Amino acid sequence: MRSTGAGQSPGSSSTSIWTSRVAVTDDLAVRVTNALEQRDTLRIMLGHSPGAGGTTVARRIAWRIKDTYPTVAVRAISDDSVFAEAIADLAQLSGMPVLLVIELVPESALDRLFSTLRARSVPSVLLITARRTSRTYGQHDEAGEVIAVNAGPASQRGPRLGPMTRHDERVLMARHFAQMVPERADALYALTGGSPAINVPFFYALTAFDYEFEGLPEYVMQFLTGLRDEDREVLILIALVHRLQRHRNSS
Repeated sequence: MRSTGAGQSPGSSSTSIWTSRVAVTDDLAVRVTNALEQRDTLRIMLGHSPGAGGTTVARRIAWRIKDTYPTVAVRAISDDSVFAEAIADLAQLSGMPVLLVIELVPESALDRLFSTLRARSVPSVLLITARRTSRTYGQHDEAGEVIAVNAGPASQRGPRLGPMTRHDERVLMARHFAQMVPERADALYALTGGSPAINVPFFYALTAFDYEFEGLPEYVMQFLTGLRDEDREVLILIALVHRLQRHRNSS
């Protein structure tokens, strides 16, 4: 059995995984729509723990809004000036504000893009998914939650998605996956008693589908962004050892 994880259109078999995030999605979708209607240049931060479903929430909002407003998913920016020009052209040609759903873009590039769009008065809303793996990305409140990058009138604090803290929510998540992969039921229910760090939707999907879970590469990628070369070399060696050991145990 294979699961594609996040970013599917409504109605796909994997979207029910994230039912516990529906209320957050609905509330944030209203905020994003209201921001777009202002026809200003604004940004909204969606802070989340890795694997907690923040990227999925942002993509579901993009899916809802795409038929009403021009929507662009951004995972990398090679030239922020050229990209800003393209967004300005899109806004002018459509006569409508543009929604940008941004993830894994370095803060420096993001700041330059936002400054350029704002200086040119390009009507746009930047919905930024900010994972807490980076201690330097954005500002934080006393509880350590992301507020906004260079918070100001044009920046809004969105919700923060963290681990599942309620036991009943964890059990529902385990039950959902156990229905799809009954042979993994024991391992899934064992997660419900684990630490908060592993009680996010990602780890339930990974436990259920193991290496067939297609959300795994994307999850790992977030930890590799901005990694130093020497750290990358160490991780490559660790990955090789793990791979060879797994092959040895299975043979």
